[in-house]
Amino acid sequence: MSDASAWLPGVHAAPNIQRRPDLYEIENAAADPDQLIEAHMRTIAPIEGAVVVDLGGGAGFHAARFAELGAQHVFMVEPHGPSRLLAMRRAAEAGQSQVSVVAGSAERIFLPDACADWVHARFAYFWGPGCEAGLAEV
Repeated sequence: MSDASAWLPGVHAAPNIQRRPDLYEIENAAADPDQLIEAHMRTIAPIEGAVVVDLGGGAGFHAARFAELGAQHVFMVEPHGPSRLLAMRRAAEAGQSQVSVVAGSAERIFLPDACADWVHARFAYFWGPGCEAGLAEV
């Protein structure tokens, strides 16, 4: 893990993305090839015009989609520095000025309370005991 684990609480290594971001892209695409999860999420709350927090956003796979779908702004929160750089490059190359890539963790989201319409955490953090602090932060 990058040095973020020293100053961000709740940070855990994610070897799949940190060692092979190219394969992580394939994992993301394969997990929901028909984007059914995303479609269901939009039945709960529209994404058009929404402010989205993509928590543990990795290299920006989902942040880019949310921007394409019409989010007003996407704050992608990621503790791993090299992954943030990949996400920044992805947003810049796509001209997605409504995507901001920021350092943070589930337990330390450096955004104001109640600033988002959506919080998305597809593969990040919320598994099993010990995730209570991150849930409280959300």
